[in-house]
Amino acid sequence: HRVVESARRYDAERDDTFRQIRRFAATADAAERQLALYRDRIVPNTRRALDVSITDYPTGRGDVLQVIDNYTQLLAFEIQIARYEADLGQSLASLERVVGCELASAGPAKTTTTPPAPQPSSSVEDHVAPNSSSEDNADSL
Repeated sequence: HRVVESARRYDAERDDTFRQIRRFAATADAAERQLALYRDRIVPNTRRALDVSITDYPTGRGDVLQVIDNYTQLLAFEIQIARYEADLGQSLASLERVVGCELASAGPAKTTTTPPAPQPSSSVEDHVAPNSSSEDNADSL
């Protein structure tokens, strides 16, 4: 009777462990795929859009709102990358806990660096109303 009960508990624990391994491995795999998508496609495309908007702004073909919007999008996507990196780390840590050993590492995780805020090449004088004098504008600052 005890042997049968022990065997049932063992089977239940084994099955639960395999379920956890599958779940954490699937979560880690999904996070890796999302990271690759963001790093390889979404962020580079957004950086190019930001570069174009920064280039277009001084020529008058673009406006400052587009520059700000593209920069905001880039920051949001990089925040999402950080979230996926955290999800991946949590999944791998949980997987290591379940299997009882450290998993082999493929190397350090890629990190992203956000460029500094865009600095359009126009000066304050470019935005001063033409009917006002520079002394009036200086007094209002």
